[in-house]
Amino acid sequence: MSKILSEIMPTTNIPGERNRPAPAQWHRGLPDSDITVLIRMPDPEYPIVLGYHDGTTWRLDEGSRIYRPVLGWMDLNQAATKLDV
Repeated sequence: MSKILSEIMPTTNIPGERNRPAPAQWHRGLPDSDITVLIRMPDPEYPIVLGYHDGTTWRLDEGSRIYRPVLGWMDLNQAATKLDV
């Protein structure tokens, strides 16, 4: 999972700067209902998961409710373009 995270959130290579995550285009509003997206959460074991917003609450891709705060979401097509290098 950490390899995928590093590809979605690449590091900067600015002289004098430590490698730190470059700004990713994570959205904070809500996606269209029932569209699967990448969800970012403050969970060290699963910081990024597949899921969707059903119009009322965030859910994992298999349908169970997400009880942790959602920090942001990213469209799967947008994530795929970051991986296609």
